[in-house]
Amino acid sequence: MKTVILVCAGMADEPIEELKGRTPLEVAKTPNIDFLAHKGSLAQSLFVPGDLRPSGEVAAMSLLGFDPQEFYTGIAPLEALAMHIPQTDRAIAFRCQLVTVLDQGLVDIYSGNIPQTESKLLIHALNEKLSNDRFKFYSGESFRNILMVDDAELSESLDELECASPQSVVGQRVLKNLPKGPGASGILELIEAAKTILENHEINKVRIDLGENPANAIWLWGQGKQPKIPTFQQRFNLAGGIVSSSVAVQGLAEALGLERMDDSDGAIEKKDFVFVYHALTEGHAMDLTSKIKRIEEFDASVVGPVLRKLKNTEHRLCVATDMLLPLSKKNAVHGYVPLLFEGPLAKAGRGAAFNEKNALQSQQVFNEGWKMMEFFLK
Repeated sequence: MKTVILVCAGMADEPIEELKGRTPLEVAKTPNIDFLAHKGSLAQSLFVPGDLRPSGEVAAMSLLGFDPQEFYTGIAPLEALAMHIPQTDRAIAFRCQLVTVLDQGLVDIYSGNIPQTESKLLIHALNEKLSNDRFKFYSGESFRNILMVDDAELSESLDELECASPQSVVGQRVLKNLPKGPGASGILELIEAAKTILENHEINKVRIDLGENPANAIWLWGQGKQPKIPTFQQRFNLAGGIVSSSVAVQGLAEALGLERMDDSDGAIEKKDFVFVYHALTEGHAMDLTSKIKRIEEFDASVVGPVLRKLKNTEHRLCVATDMLLPLSKKNAVHGYVPLLFEGPLAKAGRGAAFNEKNALQSQQVFNEGWKMMEFFLK
Protein backbone atom coordinates (compact mmCIF):
# COMPACT_ATOMS: atom_id res chain seq x y z
CA MET A 1 0.00 0.00 0.00
CA LYS A 2 1.20 3.49 -0.86
CA THR A 3 1.06 5.99 2.00
CA VAL A 4 1.26 9.66 1.03
CA ILE A 5 1.05 12.89 3.05
CA LEU A 6 0.73 16.18 1.16
CA VAL A 7 1.35 19.33 3.20
CA CYS A 8 0.78 22.88 2.04
CA ALA A 9 2.65 24.99 4.58
CA GLY A 10 0.83 28.03 5.96
CA MET A 11 -2.38 27.34 4.07
CA ALA A 12 -4.68 27.85 7.08
CA ASP A 13 -5.84 31.34 8.00
CA GLU A 14 -8.44 33.25 9.98
CA PRO A 15 -11.70 34.73 8.61
CA ILE A 16 -11.00 37.83 6.53
CA GLU A 17 -13.39 40.77 6.31
CA GLU A 18 -12.51 41.36 2.66
CA LEU A 19 -13.70 37.80 1.93
CA LYS A 20 -16.95 38.34 3.90
CA GLY A 21 -15.74 36.30 6.83
CA ARG A 22 -14.27 33.48 4.79
CA THR A 23 -10.67 32.29 4.62
CA PRO A 24 -8.40 32.05 1.56
CA LEU A 25 -8.81 28.25 1.73
CA GLU A 26 -12.59 28.62 1.52
CA VAL A 27 -12.54 30.80 -1.60
CA ALA A 28 -9.64 29.16 -3.47
CA LYS A 29 -10.59 26.92 -6.40
CA THR A 30 -9.31 23.49 -5.37
CA PRO A 31 -11.10 20.81 -7.44
CA ASN A 32 -8.67 18.03 -6.52
CA ILE A 33 -8.91 18.66 -2.78
CA ASP A 34 -12.71 18.99 -3.16
CA PHE A 35 -12.79 15.56 -4.83
CA LEU A 36 -10.85 14.05 -1.92
CA ALA A 37 -13.01 15.81 0.66
CA HIS A 38 -16.14 14.31 -0.91
CA LYS A 39 -14.66 10.81 -0.54
CA GLY A 40 -12.76 11.31 2.68
CA SER A 41 -13.06 12.63 6.21
CA LEU A 42 -11.84 15.74 7.97
CA ALA A 43 -9.89 16.11 11.18
CA GLN A 44 -8.19 18.89 13.12
CA SER A 45 -4.77 18.92 14.71
CA LEU A 46 -2.36 21.04 16.71
CA PHE A 47 1.03 20.37 15.16
CA VAL A 48 3.00 23.03 17.07
CA PRO A 49 2.91 22.72 20.88
CA GLY A 50 2.21 25.98 22.70
CA ASP A 51 5.66 26.25 24.26
CA LEU A 52 7.50 26.08 20.91
CA ARG A 53 7.80 28.83 18.31
CA PRO A 54 5.38 28.21 15.40
CA SER A 55 7.59 27.10 12.53
CA GLY A 56 7.45 24.76 9.58
CA GLU A 57 10.12 22.37 10.78
CA VAL A 58 8.48 21.94 14.20
CA ALA A 59 5.13 21.20 12.55
CA ALA A 60 6.80 18.86 10.03
CA MET A 61 8.38 16.88 12.86
CA SER A 62 4.92 16.46 14.41
CA LEU A 63 3.39 15.52 11.07
CA LEU A 64 6.03 12.82 10.69
CA GLY A 65 5.12 11.32 14.03
CA PHE A 66 7.82 12.63 16.36
CA ASP A 67 7.13 14.72 19.46
CA PRO A 68 8.95 18.05 18.90
CA GLN A 69 8.99 18.71 22.65
CA GLU A 70 11.22 15.65 22.97
CA PHE A 71 13.28 15.78 19.79
CA TYR A 72 13.35 19.33 18.38
CA THR A 73 16.60 21.19 19.09
CA GLY A 74 16.39 24.14 16.67
CA ILE A 75 16.20 25.02 12.99
CA ALA A 76 19.96 25.48 12.59
CA PRO A 77 21.09 21.91 13.34
CA LEU A 78 18.48 20.62 10.86
CA GLU A 79 19.70 22.98 8.16
CA ALA A 80 23.27 21.95 8.94
CA LEU A 81 22.27 18.31 8.40
CA ALA A 82 20.74 19.20 5.04
CA MET A 83 23.98 20.98 4.06
CA HIS A 84 26.07 17.99 5.27
CA ILE A 85 28.00 20.18 7.69
CA PRO A 86 29.89 18.03 10.21
CA GLN A 87 28.53 18.33 13.76
CA THR A 88 30.14 16.91 16.86
CA ASP A 89 28.00 15.96 19.85
CA ARG A 90 28.99 19.16 21.66
CA ALA A 91 28.78 21.55 18.68
CA ILE A 92 26.08 24.23 18.54
CA ALA A 93 24.74 25.25 15.12
CA PHE A 94 23.27 28.76 14.68
CA ARG A 95 21.26 30.04 11.74
CA CYS A 96 23.50 32.88 10.60
CA GLN A 97 21.08 35.05 8.68
CA LEU A 98 22.30 37.94 6.56
CA VAL A 99 20.04 40.89 7.36
CA THR A 100 19.79 44.61 6.75
CA VAL A 101 20.14 46.90 9.76
CA LEU A 102 19.58 50.63 9.25
CA ASP A 103 19.78 53.19 12.07
CA GLN A 104 19.94 50.32 14.60
CA GLY A 105 16.60 48.95 13.37
CA LEU A 106 16.23 45.56 11.69
CA VAL A 107 14.43 46.43 8.45
CA ASP A 108 14.99 43.48 6.10
CA ILE A 109 15.43 39.93 7.36
CA TYR A 110 16.18 38.62 3.86
CA SER A 111 18.63 41.33 2.71
CA GLY A 112 16.60 41.74 -0.45
CA ASN A 113 16.94 37.97 -1.09
CA ILE A 114 20.62 38.50 -1.72
CA PRO A 115 21.95 36.36 -4.60
CA GLN A 116 23.83 33.19 -3.74
CA THR A 117 27.03 34.44 -5.39
CA GLU A 118 27.13 37.58 -3.23
CA SER A 119 26.15 35.77 -0.04
CA LYS A 120 28.90 33.21 -0.56
CA LEU A 121 31.54 35.93 -0.92
CA LEU A 122 30.35 37.69 2.24
CA ILE A 123 30.48 34.47 4.27
CA HIS A 124 33.94 33.78 2.85
CA ALA A 125 35.04 37.24 4.08
CA LEU A 126 33.69 36.48 7.57
CA ASN A 127 35.56 33.19 7.63
CA GLU A 128 38.82 34.83 6.55
CA LYS A 129 38.65 37.35 9.40
CA LEU A 130 36.77 35.57 12.18
CA SER A 131 36.94 31.78 11.92
CA ASN A 132 39.10 29.87 14.41
CA ASP A 133 39.02 26.62 16.38
CA ARG A 134 35.71 27.65 17.97
CA PHE A 135 33.82 29.49 15.23
CA LYS A 136 33.28 28.60 11.57
CA PHE A 137 30.84 30.02 9.03
CA TYR A 138 29.21 27.91 6.31
CA SER A 139 27.58 29.35 3.22
CA GLY A 140 24.01 28.28 2.58
CA GLU A 141 21.29 29.53 0.25
CA SER A 142 20.96 33.29 -0.20
CA PHE A 143 20.49 34.87 3.26
CA ARG A 144 20.51 31.48 5.07
CA ASN A 145 23.88 30.42 6.41
CA ILE A 146 25.23 28.49 9.37
CA LEU A 147 27.61 29.38 12.18
CA MET A 148 29.05 26.32 13.90
CA VAL A 149 30.40 26.78 17.43
CA ASP A 150 32.46 23.88 18.72
CA ASP A 151 33.80 24.66 22.16
CA ALA A 152 33.51 22.52 25.30
CA GLU A 153 33.08 25.52 27.62
CA LEU A 154 30.66 27.47 25.44
CA SER A 155 28.43 24.69 24.13
CA GLU A 156 26.17 24.14 27.15
CA SER A 157 25.57 27.84 27.81
CA LEU A 158 24.96 28.68 24.13
CA ASP A 159 22.37 25.93 23.82
CA GLU A 160 20.29 27.84 26.40
CA LEU A 161 20.98 31.29 24.93
CA GLU A 162 17.87 33.41 24.34
CA CYS A 163 17.84 34.32 20.63
CA ALA A 164 14.90 36.00 18.93
CA SER A 165 13.93 35.00 15.41
CA PRO A 166 14.39 37.87 12.93
CA GLN A 167 10.74 37.51 11.82
CA SER A 168 9.60 38.45 15.31
CA VAL A 169 11.62 41.66 15.61
CA VAL A 170 11.65 43.21 12.13
CA GLY A 171 11.49 46.99 12.40
CA GLN A 172 12.46 46.92 16.07
CA ARG A 173 15.61 48.22 17.71
CA VAL A 174 18.45 45.76 17.33
CA LEU A 175 20.12 46.31 20.71
CA LYS A 176 17.17 45.13 22.81
CA ASN A 177 16.77 41.96 20.74
CA LEU A 178 20.34 40.68 20.65
CA PRO A 179 21.18 37.26 22.22
CA LYS A 180 20.84 37.16 26.01
CA GLY A 181 22.02 34.76 28.66
CA PRO A 182 25.14 32.84 29.69
CA GLY A 183 27.81 32.89 27.02
CA ALA A 184 26.22 35.85 25.22
CA SER A 185 29.29 38.08 25.49
CA GLY A 186 31.38 36.04 23.05
CA ILE A 187 28.51 35.86 20.57
CA LEU A 188 27.87 39.60 20.83
CA GLU A 189 31.53 40.30 20.11
CA LEU A 190 31.30 38.09 17.02
CA ILE A 191 28.16 39.91 15.82
CA GLU A 192 29.85 43.29 16.22
CA ALA A 193 33.00 42.16 14.43
CA ALA A 194 30.93 40.72 11.58
CA LYS A 195 29.03 44.01 11.27
CA THR A 196 32.26 45.95 10.71
CA ILE A 197 33.42 43.51 8.04
CA LEU A 198 30.08 43.44 6.20
CA GLU A 199 29.53 47.20 6.27
CA ASN A 200 32.89 47.79 4.63
CA HIS A 201 32.65 44.99 2.06
CA GLU A 202 32.63 46.07 -1.58
CA ILE A 203 29.52 43.99 -2.29
CA ASN A 204 27.45 46.00 0.16
CA LYS A 205 28.84 49.31 -1.08
CA VAL A 206 27.69 48.35 -4.58
CA ARG A 207 24.30 47.21 -3.30
CA ILE A 208 23.78 50.59 -1.65
CA ASP A 209 24.82 52.40 -4.85
CA LEU A 210 22.24 50.32 -6.75
CA GLY A 211 19.51 51.14 -4.23
CA GLU A 212 19.46 47.61 -2.83
CA ASN A 213 19.37 46.67 0.83
CA PRO A 214 22.87 45.79 2.03
CA ALA A 215 23.55 42.53 3.89
CA ASN A 216 25.34 44.52 6.57
CA ALA A 217 24.80 42.35 9.65
CA ILE A 218 24.35 38.78 10.82
CA TRP A 219 21.44 37.59 12.91
CA LEU A 220 22.17 34.51 15.00
CA TRP A 221 19.22 32.38 16.11
CA GLY A 222 17.60 28.93 15.96
CA GLN A 223 20.60 27.36 17.66
CA GLY A 224 20.92 23.82 18.93
CA LYS A 225 22.78 20.56 18.92
CA GLN A 226 22.27 17.85 16.35
CA PRO A 227 19.02 16.07 17.32
CA LYS A 228 19.24 12.57 18.77
CA ILE A 229 16.20 11.00 17.19
CA PRO A 230 15.26 7.51 15.99
CA THR A 231 14.82 6.97 12.27
CA PHE A 232 11.40 6.74 10.67
CA GLN A 233 12.15 3.11 9.85
CA GLN A 234 12.97 2.34 13.48
CA ARG A 235 9.80 3.99 14.74
CA PHE A 236 7.27 2.90 12.13
CA ASN A 237 9.01 0.01 10.36
CA LEU A 238 8.58 1.84 7.06
CA ALA A 239 11.11 3.31 4.63
CA GLY A 240 10.24 6.36 2.60
CA GLY A 241 11.15 9.66 1.05
CA ILE A 242 10.57 13.39 1.45
CA VAL A 243 9.97 15.92 -1.32
CA SER A 244 10.54 19.50 -0.17
CA SER A 245 12.38 22.68 -1.08
CA SER A 246 12.61 23.65 2.61
CA VAL A 247 16.21 23.24 3.79
CA ALA A 248 15.07 22.53 7.37
CA VAL A 249 12.65 19.82 6.22
CA GLN A 250 15.42 18.34 4.06
CA GLY A 251 17.53 18.24 7.22
CA LEU A 252 14.67 16.52 9.02
CA ALA A 253 14.74 13.90 6.26
CA GLU A 254 18.43 13.34 6.95
CA ALA A 255 17.81 13.01 10.69
CA LEU A 256 14.99 10.49 10.17
CA GLY A 257 16.75 8.46 7.51
CA LEU A 258 14.17 9.38 4.85
CA GLU A 259 15.50 9.81 1.32
CA ARG A 260 15.44 13.32 -0.11
CA MET A 261 13.68 13.10 -3.46
CA ASP A 262 13.11 15.52 -6.32
CA ASP A 263 9.45 14.98 -7.22
CA SER A 264 6.36 13.21 -5.95
CA ASP A 265 5.90 11.07 -9.08
CA GLY A 266 9.32 9.47 -8.76
CA ALA A 267 8.98 9.19 -5.00
CA ILE A 268 5.65 7.35 -5.21
CA GLU A 269 7.11 4.95 -7.79
CA LYS A 270 10.06 4.06 -5.56
CA LYS A 271 8.76 4.38 -2.01
CA ASP A 272 5.85 3.04 0.02
CA PHE A 273 5.80 6.16 2.19
CA VAL A 274 6.08 9.67 0.73
CA PHE A 275 5.93 13.02 2.55
CA VAL A 276 5.55 16.11 0.35
CA TYR A 277 6.07 19.45 2.09
CA HIS A 278 5.09 22.34 -0.18
CA ALA A 279 6.16 25.78 1.02
CA LEU A 280 3.43 28.31 0.32
CA THR A 281 5.90 31.19 0.41
CA GLU A 282 9.58 31.75 1.19
CA GLY A 283 8.91 34.50 3.68
CA HIS A 284 5.73 35.46 5.47
CA ALA A 285 5.17 38.64 3.42
CA MET A 286 2.23 37.71 1.19
CA ASP A 287 -0.97 39.45 0.13
CA LEU A 288 -4.45 37.96 -0.09
CA THR A 289 -4.47 37.46 -3.84
CA SER A 290 -1.10 35.71 -3.75
CA LYS A 291 -2.16 33.38 -0.94
CA ILE A 292 -5.30 32.27 -2.76
CA LYS A 293 -3.32 31.77 -5.96
CA ARG A 294 -0.69 29.66 -4.24
CA ILE A 295 -3.30 27.44 -2.58
CA GLU A 296 -4.77 26.88 -6.02
CA GLU A 297 -1.30 26.09 -7.36
CA PHE A 298 -0.82 23.50 -4.60
CA ASP A 299 -4.09 21.85 -5.61
CA ALA A 300 -3.19 21.86 -9.32
CA SER A 301 0.55 21.11 -9.24
CA VAL A 302 0.84 18.87 -6.16
CA VAL A 303 -2.49 17.24 -5.28
CA GLY A 304 -3.67 16.72 -8.86
CA PRO A 305 -0.58 14.83 -10.12
CA VAL A 306 -0.50 12.67 -6.97
CA LEU A 307 -4.15 11.73 -7.43
CA ARG A 308 -3.46 10.68 -11.00
CA LYS A 309 -0.40 8.71 -9.90
CA LEU A 310 -2.34 6.88 -7.19
CA LYS A 311 -5.35 6.08 -9.38
CA ASN A 312 -6.16 2.34 -9.30
CA THR A 313 -3.46 1.88 -6.63
CA GLU A 314 -4.18 0.77 -3.08
CA HIS A 315 -3.28 3.77 -0.98
CA ARG A 316 -3.97 6.01 1.99
CA LEU A 317 -3.65 9.73 1.50
CA CYS A 318 -3.57 12.70 3.86
CA VAL A 319 -3.80 16.34 2.77
CA ALA A 320 -2.85 18.79 5.50
CA THR A 321 -1.41 22.11 6.42
CA ASP A 322 1.10 22.67 9.18
CA MET A 323 0.14 25.79 11.15
CA LEU A 324 -1.99 28.90 11.10
CA LEU A 325 -0.48 31.73 9.07
CA PRO A 326 -2.95 34.64 9.30
CA LEU A 327 -2.37 37.39 6.77
CA SER A 328 -3.48 39.92 9.36
CA LYS A 329 -0.67 38.93 11.73
CA LYS A 330 2.08 38.39 9.11
CA ASN A 331 3.51 35.59 11.28
CA ALA A 332 2.56 32.04 12.11
CA VAL A 333 0.52 31.54 15.30
CA HIS A 334 -0.51 28.58 17.42
CA GLY A 335 -3.81 26.96 16.59
CA TYR A 336 -5.61 23.93 15.23
CA VAL A 337 -5.43 23.33 11.49
CA PRO A 338 -7.43 21.13 9.10
CA LEU A 339 -6.38 17.84 7.60
CA LEU A 340 -8.10 15.37 5.33
CA PHE A 341 -7.90 11.58 5.20
CA GLU A 342 -8.76 9.63 2.07
CA GLY A 343 -8.54 5.87 1.78
CA PRO A 344 -9.20 3.21 4.44
CA LEU A 345 -9.54 5.87 7.15
CA ALA A 346 -12.29 7.78 5.36
CA LYS A 347 -15.51 7.30 7.31
CA ALA A 348 -17.71 9.78 9.17
CA GLY A 349 -18.10 13.32 7.91
CA ARG A 350 -18.01 12.61 4.18
CA GLY A 351 -18.79 15.43 1.80
CA ALA A 352 -17.67 18.34 3.99
CA ALA A 353 -15.49 20.88 2.19
CA PHE A 354 -11.86 21.05 3.26
CA ASN A 355 -11.49 24.26 5.24
CA GLU A 356 -10.81 25.55 8.72
CA LYS A 357 -14.47 25.91 9.79
CA ASN A 358 -15.52 22.41 8.81
CA ALA A 359 -12.41 20.81 10.28
CA LEU A 360 -13.00 22.52 13.63
CA GLN A 361 -16.39 20.77 13.77
CA SER A 362 -14.78 17.36 13.27
CA GLN A 363 -14.83 14.88 16.13
CA GLN A 364 -11.42 13.57 15.05
CA VAL A 365 -9.04 15.80 17.02
CA PHE A 366 -5.29 15.42 17.56
CA ASN A 367 -4.40 17.61 20.53
CA GLU A 368 -0.88 16.22 20.26
CA GLY A 369 -0.25 16.43 16.53
CA TRP A 370 2.63 13.97 16.54
CA LYS A 371 0.17 11.18 17.37
CA MET A 372 -1.59 11.64 14.03
CA MET A 373 0.99 9.52 12.16
CA GLU A 374 0.40 6.47 14.34
CA PHE A 375 -3.33 6.77 13.65
CA PHE A 376 -2.75 7.32 9.94
CA LEU A 377 -0.54 4.25 9.55
CA LYS A 378 -3.00 1.87 11.24
